[in-house]
Amino acid sequence: MKAMLAERWQGDEDPTGWFLSEKFDGVRAIWDGTRLMTRTGGKINAPEWFTQSLPSGVWLDGELWLGRGRFQELAGLVRRKAGDWSEVRYMVFDSPSNDVWEDRLETLGSIDLPGHVVLVDQHVCEGQDSLEAYESELVDSGAEGVMLRRPGTYYVFGRSQHLQKMKRWSDDEAEVLEVDGGTLVCEWWGKVIKLAASGLCPCPGDLVTFAYCGVTDRGLPRHTHTIAIRNYE
Repeated sequence: MKAMLAERWQGDEDPTGWFLSEKFDGVRAIWDGTRLMTRTGGKINAPEWFTQSLPSGVWLDGELWLGRGRFQELAGLVRRKAGDWSEVRYMVFDSPSNDVWEDRLETLGSIDLPGHVVLVDQHVCEGQDSLEAYESELVDSGAEGVMLRRPGTYYVFGRSQHLQKMKRWSDDEAEVLEVDGGTLVCEWWGKVIKLAASGLCPCPGDLVTFAYCGVTDRGLPRHTHTIAIRNYE
């Protein structure tokens, strides 16, 4: 299966009436009523206590989250089959179904969820100034950015313009071609780029997530920062 994936907010639409929520730097997780999966369908080895109290027969979509700035620690937990999940929260923001968004949100609010599952707060945007103020408040507090959801829309398995993300920094994935000491030689959209390993130890063929701020006139990412190895999906 595929999860619903966000496009990048370009700022060329009136955001009035859109639903706003925090963008969490976590690991995407889908609950299909019986098992917890990554966005690509791989099994997540969560402890039994974490999943046994999730609602049976109900689909949930959200992010596993340890808190702002703790993504790498969380990714390590997800990769391992054992570890302390006591601080992990399942931040639920959708429920894949054939209903429109507002009905899905109402359904989520009616479900009895365990304490480690948090229904993400949604705020109706009052306009561009409202969006910018909300984004500034979140980012200044250490959040990654804002998710925007168009009202009256359906869940799409794949990338959708009805779900968009607003971030000051861009992020993407690159394939590791070679590891040269503390430098990763990677392929990114047909271009060869170099990233700092940042304490990570990937192997050739691994995907790494990195952040960057704009591109050069040659189309290469600027001010890069390697975030994680994407071997948990």
